[in-house]
Amino acid sequence: MDASHPSGVMWLYILCAMGAGLLGALVALSWRPRVGARSAIQHLAAGVVIAAVALEVLPEVERIGTAWGILGGFAAGGFAAGGVAMVALKWVVLRFEREQKRRHKLPLGLAAAASVDILIDGAITSAGFITGQEVGAILTGALAVELFFLTLSVGSEFRKGGSS
Repeated sequence: MDASHPSGVMWLYILCAMGAGLLGALVALSWRPRVGARSAIQHLAAGVVIAAVALEVLPEVERIGTAWGILGGFAAGGFAAGGVAMVALKWVVLRFEREQKRRHKLPLGLAAAASVDILIDGAITSAGFITGQEVGAILTGALAVELFFLTLSVGSEFRKGGSS
């Protein structure tokens, strides 16, 4: 892996984000934050991702089109579709979790939802690297923060269910 080549640098950033996720899982072995603290941490991590997108992606999007056109398209299509998709995912996860609690105590629905989240974040990060190395790097940094706290939360839930 050549760090001077753009794809080599991209892999270094991705490995750092992956390391942050693994670190969050390791922290979950010894620390299980309460629900309120977990919620606050997750909202902070989501804010970091939104800030990274606002800082790097929005100026590029604005350069391509007008701000009102972008906001209109986002509100009409992307936001509505994303909102519907997230509500549907939550519904599926809650139904799955209720069924799983009867059989097991493991939060497999939460793990599946986290997997979907990571898949979407990976697609956004890839789009960032396509836009430019700096955009990809900033998005990957935000993803690293989110992965740390996401794996901490999921790991905590697995420990609460009795899993090691």
